[in-house]
Amino acid sequence: MSTVDVESLLRELEEQRRAREAASIPTAFNVIAFVEDDPDLTALIRERIEQLEKRNPLRSILLMTAKPGPVTMEHVELDVRNLAAPQLHSIVHDLIVPAVKTVMLWAGRDVTDPRFAALGSLADVIVTFTSRTATSEPKTLADLVAMQSTPLGPKLRDLAFLRLGAWQDLVAEFFDDDELLPELERLEHIDVYAGTRAEAYYFIGWLASRLNWQPCGKHEFCNAAGQSVDVTIKRKGPARRLASVALKSKDVTFQAHVDEANDEIVCLEVHDRRKRPKRCVPLNETDVVSLIERAIFLPPDNAIYGETLAMVGRLLQHLE
Repeated sequence: MSTVDVESLLRELEEQRRAREAASIPTAFNVIAFVEDDPDLTALIRERIEQLEKRNPLRSILLMTAKPGPVTMEHVELDVRNLAAPQLHSIVHDLIVPAVKTVMLWAGRDVTDPRFAALGSLADVIVTFTSRTATSEPKTLADLVAMQSTPLGPKLRDLAFLRLGAWQDLVAEFFDDDELLPELERLEHIDVYAGTRAEAYYFIGWLASRLNWQPCGKHEFCNAAGQSVDVTIKRKGPARRLASVALKSKDVTFQAHVDEANDEIVCLEVHDRRKRPKRCVPLNETDVVSLIERAIFLPPDNAIYGETLAMVGRLLQHLE
C-alpha cells in the first residue's frame, strides 16, 4: 500500500503557490531524482538538486528509501520504498508542473527496474549514473544499448559519457598538426586507463564511431581499410575519471595523461622522429551540475551519444 497521502501533499503545494503567487517565477523545468538504499548517494543527489535549484527555477521531486524532508513549492521528497511502478508513476505525474520540460536523474541500481520505465515515460530527458558502482557498469551499459530501440532511447544521457568532453577535445588537438593528421588512419593500438570502466568504454566507443572502426575480435577493432587496431583497458586512478589515453601508430605515439603532481593538469606528448616538447594544460572538467544542465538542453537527436552507445554495445558483445 502507498504510504504517500497525495491529496494532502497537493493541497499543501497549492496553498504555498497561492501565498507566493504575486512574486512567483515561472518554473523552467521539473527534476525527478530516484535513489535507493544508499545514504551517501542520497545526500549527494540532494546536494546536486539544491545547486540546480539555485541556478534554475524548478520543481524537484526526490524519490528515495529514507525519511523525507519538508515540502516546499520547489522541492518535494518522498519515501517510495513501498510504491510499485504504477503507483509511483501516478503520484509523480500529479506532482510535476505541466507544460514544462521534465528531466529524470536515475541513481537506482538497475535501469531494468520497472520504476525506471514508469518514471522515464514522464520525462523528456533521462540522465543515468552508469559509473556510480564499478560492478554494475558493463550490465548497465548493455541495458542502455538495448533501450536504444525503445521510446526511452532518444531521451537517454549518461554522465559517464558527458564527462569525456574535455578529453575528446584534448585528443582532437593531437591532430591539428597537418603533419600528424594522416596518423589517424595508421593507428594500431589504443591504451585507456580509467578509474571506472564506463568512461573507458565510452571513450573507445566514441573514437571508434568517429573513425568508422568496427569490432572484429576481443579487444580488437578493424579500421575502414581492414587493418587491426588493438585496445587495452586498465583500471587506474579515481572513480569516474580517465587517467590516461595513448594512441599508437607504427611511427608515432600520442599520449594524454593526468599529471602525477596535480590531477587538475593533463600533459600532452607526441613521440616521433622529431623532438616535440611536452605540453601541459588545465583539465577543464565540468562540474556535475553543469553536466546535468548540459544533458537537459542537448538537442533531442543527440546523434553522437547514440552512435557512441551503439558502438559500445558492439564492443561489449566482443568482450563476452
